[in-house]
Amino acid sequence: MGRHATGPADAYFLVEAECHYWVIYVFLDGDEYLASDAVFGVKDELVAEILGRLSQSAPRIFYRYSFIAPILSVPPPTHNGL
Repeated sequence: MGRHATGPADAYFLVEAECHYWVIYVFLDGDEYLASDAVFGVKDELVAEILGRLSQSAPRIFYRYSFIAPILSVPPPTHNGL
């Protein structure tokens, strides 16, 4: 089948907004496994462009990604869940 078990480089974030929580993972642009992700989780809107590195040998990189939370319309809780 030509598949592999290697995933692209990614970072996970826990984002909180107005008492709602999301776990968001962001993939790093240029990774060799972006096009052949083992679990098919890569979407264009989840790929962040790398802005720079401290040095070529340093594991730290800098990238920018905007988290945009959807507008949620959730009714307020009622007494005894009714």
